[in-house]
Amino acid sequence: MHDLNNESPWQATIAPGYSHKREPLAVVIIKAGYNIDIETGALTPLKKKPTIEAADQHEGDPQKSALIAATESSPPKVGGEFYILGATLTPPGRDTTAAEASMTLTHSKGRKFNKTIRAVGKRQWQGTWMLPTISKPEPLTPISLGYENAYGGSDPKGGARPTYLANYAGKGYVAGAKRCIGVELPQLEIAPFINSPADRPQPAGYGPVPAFWEPRRTEQGTPDLKASNRSGCPYGPDAQVTMYNSAPLDQRFPNPWQGGEVLTLTNILAGLQYGKSCSITLPRITPQLTLTENDEDKLLKTVCDTFWIDAKKNQLFLIYRAAYPMRMAQEDEDNEGSITVRDAAAENAEQSEAA
Repeated sequence: MHDLNNESPWQATIAPGYSHKREPLAVVIIKAGYNIDIETGALTPLKKKPTIEAADQHEGDPQKSALIAATESSPPKVGGEFYILGATLTPPGRDTTAAEASMTLTHSKGRKFNKTIRAVGKRQWQGTWMLPTISKPEPLTPISLGYENAYGGSDPKGGARPTYLANYAGKGYVAGAKRCIGVELPQLEIAPFINSPADRPQPAGYGPVPAFWEPRRTEQGTPDLKASNRSGCPYGPDAQVTMYNSAPLDQRFPNPWQGGEVLTLTNILAGLQYGKSCSITLPRITPQLTLTENDEDKLLKTVCDTFWIDAKKNQLFLIYRAAYPMRMAQEDEDNEGSITVRDAAAENAEQSEAA
């Protein structure tokens, strides 16, 4: 791959990858990070350039835990998506049995998307398997908004389908109603709420989905083990164009982020009093990528396909990507080159001042 000259205020790297058509790519990733003022929503660029995550990271056993970090070194995603990590909901009082966290995304043209998660104190199935009922919830204590507390997990009593493929880490899943009595219900829910052991609700969460959970498992298609063993493309011909999108389906949108979108978070950011909201406007930045090859320059188009929130540290991150065929990046005597990353807005301002 080409050498990277990063002259921008953001973090940048080049990584190899494959398109959903199994074409080898060189991928340029740019990451900008900001501290969030939870009282005003104002954003301040991080003093230190953030690390670009090279791989998924789980909180514990990958078969039993959700992600605490999602890879950022993938090829470009479809449209724009977002996710939130590290969020904890603290209920307003000791005797509270339920509380809500919510986020609203207002697009530049006024369209709104809302997602509200209800957190409930611990409950379990009781009664008989023919007439199961839900026990009264215990008082709610501070709870992580991660998938460990959402619907899913493994059937504690076994069965032919022992794990819920959309959430390996959760709780409440039972393969058959006859085994439901005594099983703990999920504490995080999205309407419509669970009311039967046979329900299979969407796991409630704002976080990224691991590659081997559904729907990403299907999106990535059938692995090509033979090619992988030869250091080739590990994905089969049935891989889908959305194979690199990692947000839940309802947090994916048709178009990349343009800047100016407003994200309103309630009971999600650390340190913000229960019931209060923080509104954040996504910044507009202008990464400019120049591919220099054989003394010729070519501009590469970048798009912001991901933003995410670290709710524990109250930080916002923007991820921009560009990709080009790997054959353009072969390093030999006749094809040496580099990628230069610049802040186009800053350069234009300097040129205007000079003029």
